[in-house]
Amino acid sequence: MAEINIGPGLPAGLDGMRHILLKLTASDANRAAAIRKVAERRAAEWNILFPGEFPDAAPLPVIAATCSERRLHAESEQVFRVITAVGQAVTAAAQAEPLTLVLRRAAALDLPTLRAIPHLVERAALCGAPLRLVLAELDPDGPDANADGAELSADGPDAVPDGFGDAARERSAIRRLYLTALIDRLGVPVEPGDPALATSTPAAPAVRPPSREREALDALRAAASPEAAVAAAIALMRAAFFNTHHDIGVLAAHRLLAEADQHPVLDTRAVQLLLEEWDLGDDPGSVGVDASAVTSADALRSLAHRYLGMVHVFVLDYRTGAAHLRRAADLGPAVVRARAQLLLALLLIKRVRRVPEGFAAADAGLAALAGDTSPAAVVEAAWLHNVKALGHVQLRDGSAAMAEERIAVRLIGKLTNTDATHLKVNLISNISVLKEYARQPEAAVQAWRRFSRRSTEWGDTFFKHHAYREAGLLVAAGDVEQARPLLAESRRLAELAHDDFYGAHMALERGTLLLTADPDQAARAFADARDHAIALGDPYLRALAVVGGAAAAGQIGDAPRHEAAALLEASTSYPEQSARLAAALTDGTDEELRAFLPAPRTKLNRPFATVRLAFPERA
Repeated sequence: MAEINIGPGLPAGLDGMRHILLKLTASDANRAAAIRKVAERRAAEWNILFPGEFPDAAPLPVIAATCSERRLHAESEQVFRVITAVGQAVTAAAQAEPLTLVLRRAAALDLPTLRAIPHLVERAALCGAPLRLVLAELDPDGPDANADGAELSADGPDAVPDGFGDAARERSAIRRLYLTALIDRLGVPVEPGDPALATSTPAAPAVRPPSREREALDALRAAASPEAAVAAAIALMRAAFFNTHHDIGVLAAHRLLAEADQHPVLDTRAVQLLLEEWDLGDDPGSVGVDASAVTSADALRSLAHRYLGMVHVFVLDYRTGAAHLRRAADLGPAVVRARAQLLLALLLIKRVRRVPEGFAAADAGLAALAGDTSPAAVVEAAWLHNVKALGHVQLRDGSAAMAEERIAVRLIGKLTNTDATHLKVNLISNISVLKEYARQPEAAVQAWRRFSRRSTEWGDTFFKHHAYREAGLLVAAGDVEQARPLLAESRRLAELAHDDFYGAHMALERGTLLLTADPDQAARAFADARDHAIALGDPYLRALAVVGGAAAAGQIGDAPRHEAAALLEASTSYPEQSARLAAALTDGTDEELRAFLPAPRTKLNRPFATVRLAFPERA
C-alpha cells in the first residue's frame, strides 16, 4: 500500500501528482523502473512536474495549447497531457507491482490532481491494472476542503471587503464545485466520516516539490514590502492560470486587491522590475497578467477583478463572473477598462447568449478607447470588433459579422506586436469561418489558404490544426482526394508530438471517411484509432474503434458488439454518448451503429472529456 498525505498548508498546482510519483518511485524498484520508462517517453510533460528533469526535451508550451483569457476558454491541453502522462505512469507502476493507493486529505488536493483522479480510475479499469484507489477525507464540507485558505491574505480573510465575500469563502465555493463534480464523476457516495475511507495513521507531511507556483507562493508569504507582495501575487495568479489551479489564483487575486487598498500609492516601477525577474513562462498572449498591467492601484484592482471574473466563468459561475468583470470595467485606464468590457461582452454573447447586452458591453469598451491611437488601444478596439462579429454570428447575420471583422483587420493591418499578430491570425481564420457558415466552402478554403501564407513562422502544433481545418473544408466542398493527404499530414504531426488524443480522433474520422471507398484503408485507420485510445486510456474512443473496425470488415457481429459493450462499462468520460452507444450495441442495426462513427470536421479542437469535470451552469 502506498499512502500519500499532502501535509498542511496550501498545495501548489500538480503537487498531488508529484507526491504520488515520488512516493511510488521510492516504494519499489520495479515501480520506479516502470515510471522511469513513461517519464522518458513523456519528457515534455515530466519537465512540468519536475523542472529540468529532461533538459533536452521540447518545451511543452511548444507542443500543446493553454487555456485562454481572450477566448474565456478554460481547457488546457498542457494540463491534460500532464494528467494523462501521470495516468500512464501510475498504471505502469501498478502493473509492475499491484498497488493500493491511499490519498489522505483528498479534499485538500490541488484542483488539477482532483481532475486526474477519474482518469486514473478509468485508465486502470481499461488496461486491467491491479490498482485500488482509496480517497480518504473527501467530504466537500469537511475541514480539509477549505483548510488554509486565509494564509495568503494581508490581514486575515476579512481584509478584503469587496462585496463578493472574503477570499476564503470565494475559494471555498470553487473547491466545493470541484469536489462535488469529482464525486459525481466517480459515481460513488462519499459520506463524512465514512470509516471505509480512512486509514489508521496519517502519513508524515510531504516535502513540497519545487515549481514555478511554489516559488510564487513562498515569495508571497515572505514579501517584505507591498511592491514585493504585488509582484508575487501577480506571478502566482499567472502560474495558477497555466496550472488551472484556480482556487489559489483566487486567493492571490484577493491578496492583490488587499495590497492595492492598503497601499494606494505604490512604486509601480519597482513592481515591474520585480516581475521582470520572474520566469513567468508559457504563452504571453494567453493571459494579460504581467508587468504591463502594473500602472496604478486602480489598474491592479481592475486586473484582480478581471482575473476573478475569468476564473468564475471557467467554473460556469456566470453571475459572479459578470459582477467581477463589471467591477473591473469601472477601474483603471481606458485600455484596462476596455479589456474587462471585452471579456464581459464575450461572456454575454458566447456563454449566456444575451447578445444585445454583449453588444452594449463591447460598445462601452470602444467608447472608452475613442481617440486613443496607441498600439495597445488599437489592438483592444480590434478585439472588441471581433467579439461583436461573434454576436452577429449568433444572430445569423453573416454580412454584419463580416463587416466587424474587416474593421478589425483595418485597425491592426500595420501593427506587428505579439498581441496584434495573434489577433490577425484569429481574424483571417474567422473570415474563413464566416464563409463556411455562409455555405461557401470553396471561398472558405481560399480564405484559409490566405491565412496560411501569413502563418509560415508557426510550429508543428499550429500546422496540425491548420492542415486538419483545410482538409475538413475540402471535404465539405466535395474534394475528398485533396483532403486525404492533409488529414494524413495532420495526424503525422500529432504522432510526432505523441498526441494520442487528437491522433485517436483523426484516425476515427479518417476511417469513417474511407469506410465506403476503401474498406482496407479504413480498417487500418480504425486500428490506429484503437492504439491511440489504448495509449490515451479512453474506453469510449476504443469502443468506437472496435465498431469501426467491424464495419470496415463488412459486418458488426456479436463479438465486436460484446467487446465494445464491455469497454463502455469502464467509461466515465462520455456518459451520455456511452449510454447511447451501449443501447445501440444491444438493439441497433449495423447502419445505426455506423452513425456513431465521427466524420471529419472543420476544427480539430475537442473537449478533453477524459479529465473534464462537469459543473452546473449558474447564469
